[in-house]
Amino acid sequence: MEVRGYAEELLEFLLWGLEGLMRPSLSRALAGPPVSGYRTQRRAMCRLMQDGLVETTGRGRKASFRITAKGRQVAEGENPRDHWSRSWDGRWRVFSFDVPERRRADRRALYWALRERKFGLLQRSVWVWPHDVAATLEEIVEAKGIPECFVGFEASRLFLSDHWEIVASAWDFELIGRCHERYVREGTDYRQGLARAESWPAVTRLARTERAAYREAFRVDPWLPRELWPRNYRGEQVHGQHEIFRGLLAKRLRQLARVM
Repeated sequence: MEVRGYAEELLEFLLWGLEGLMRPSLSRALAGPPVSGYRTQRRAMCRLMQDGLVETTGRGRKASFRITAKGRQVAEGENPRDHWSRSWDGRWRVFSFDVPERRRADRRALYWALRERKFGLLQRSVWVWPHDVAATLEEIVEAKGIPECFVGFEASRLFLSDHWEIVASAWDFELIGRCHERYVREGTDYRQGLARAESWPAVTRLARTERAAYREAFRVDPWLPRELWPRNYRGEQVHGQHEIFRGLLAKRLRQLARVM
């Protein structure tokens, strides 16, 4: 596991139950890859402290680590409920970019930058989003070093289609639904596995698996406001199961920490 990914994991485990462990106990609890685990963990922890995400008290083997307010915010990440509950003014932001075919690299860069932000592709180069998007588009243009090439407008009245048809056309909710279903189906296994896990390696392996599955479940989900949810949308169920697992994980980590 690369240092960056391991640092993210360390931060999450500190958030969910390992805060305050002394250095030797923390090292045993979160052993990294077999060959370079200690070295990877040390570099990851140094990065977290340099970034102001973790602080330490004590020195040497008596050092213990605590997550800072900034680290807590980073570890918790985006909460989909914040997006789902965001008020919608009933207007679509519709935008398109015009880059000549001879500049295919620029066209691809813009396409993937928009995809990464989960904007909806309505048709060809016409994109949609339910919230203000101008500042984000300006950031993309500046970051990619591409001259300004977008045109956009707000649509408050639709004809020949309704809001849910826009949603169905702009995002692949069949794929999103399959991603949700997979996580929901596996959720019981994660919780039962956590109850059976008797060692640190078993718990951390399971936590890594659940973490990856949760991220995959929302990989292409745009987290639209509730007014635009398609029928049978299961995002809230996914997030609910994830929160239950994380609560159980925190309890299990604290139990294991007491017997170290």
